[in-house]
Amino acid sequence: MTALSQFIQKHKLLEYSFFLLIFCFPIQLGKHFWPSWSYLHGVRLDYLSPTLYLTDILSLVVIILGSITLYKTSLYKFSPRSLVLGAFLLVSTSISIALSSNPFFGWYEIIKGFEFVCLFLVAKNLFKDKKILSTSIVILVVSLFLQIALASYQVFFAHSAGGLFWLLGERTFDVSTPGIARDSLSGVLLLRGYGTFAHPNVFAGYVVIVGIAAWFLFGESRLRSALLSLLSLGLLVSMSRFPLLLWVTFLTTVSRGTGKILFGSLFVLFIGLLLLFNPLSDPSLAARFVYVQDVFYHIQKYPLFGMGFGNFLALPARLEAGIGLPQPVHNVFLLILDSLGIVGFSLVLVVLFKTFQTAKKDRMSLLLFLAWIALGSFDHYLLSLQQGQLLTTLVFALIWRENTV
Repeated sequence: MTALSQFIQKHKLLEYSFFLLIFCFPIQLGKHFWPSWSYLHGVRLDYLSPTLYLTDILSLVVIILGSITLYKTSLYKFSPRSLVLGAFLLVSTSISIALSSNPFFGWYEIIKGFEFVCLFLVAKNLFKDKKILSTSIVILVVSLFLQIALASYQVFFAHSAGGLFWLLGERTFDVSTPGIARDSLSGVLLLRGYGTFAHPNVFAGYVVIVGIAAWFLFGESRLRSALLSLLSLGLLVSMSRFPLLLWVTFLTTVSRGTGKILFGSLFVLFIGLLLLFNPLSDPSLAARFVYVQDVFYHIQKYPLFGMGFGNFLALPARLEAGIGLPQPVHNVFLLILDSLGIVGFSLVLVVLFKTFQTAKKDRMSLLLFLAWIALGSFDHYLLSLQQGQLLTTLVFALIWRENTV
């Protein structure tokens, strides 16, 4: 063991850096860059903008410290099958990017993917220590409580808080801002809670994932009851419908024999669903079906290797329907199919199957995996946005924490 490695371990620099990183998961603070290929018809698109986030810098620190202190462990050791699978996936992805109309963004995504794979390896090794695992979940909960407080303020006052929160990545908006996420209650327009997240749906997905992990950490206690009530409030102020339904399903699934603990949370959620869930009046649902049409149009033209990353903007179906929203399809599996084609998508399915086999070994991992699948089936942020990519990394690190990749 080198002197540097001993110094890092003695002062717990890796652990403290990792704790700071996961506390900052919700923070959007970053520097956007705007090369020519990040524009569409002269308009900047956040989805295509290379961005250096605070969480990227913290991730790099964690990866470097982890590489120094964990080099003698299985940090960068893989099974032969995983190495072959990874090599095929890298080659397939490179071909997709090389053939795409916007290869620059694709290579940027390759770099980001490498960052998150390295972070996943360090995190899964850290999570082997039960003390680090439990501390990490507590930090995630504390960070989430701050987000719920901020989102509640945004909903109640119908505008962003500003000040320090702007520096942490909170957007400047009010209920009348064009393009902002809103809902209505009895004809009254309501601003949906963002916190410092990119969108209320990302906030809600974060609540569900952290809530599942916290459920197993706190066990049968009054603290868990209070936690569930607060998480329920977070989902209500996000006004994100599917995560609300998913959370109710989770509570119903795991709550046998603990009805008294969960009654308050379920009651609050039930009332919220009655007030908020009115899918027939939501025009975004029609737009999402149009996005799906575009994916199948792309696959017919480029079946083997897809369109490449960031090329979802070739959108004949949505233009025909008069929907000009430059967004990816709201399904991570269709997004992978659209970007990588049948070849890359098949390889990703193998990765997901191996992860499912690993997740079956303990209840928390299985529920986290199923929640990730469910959330990814109705939105794209788990793969397309920084906060969603960090959340995906967290979920897979928790699932693989006791196993060799």
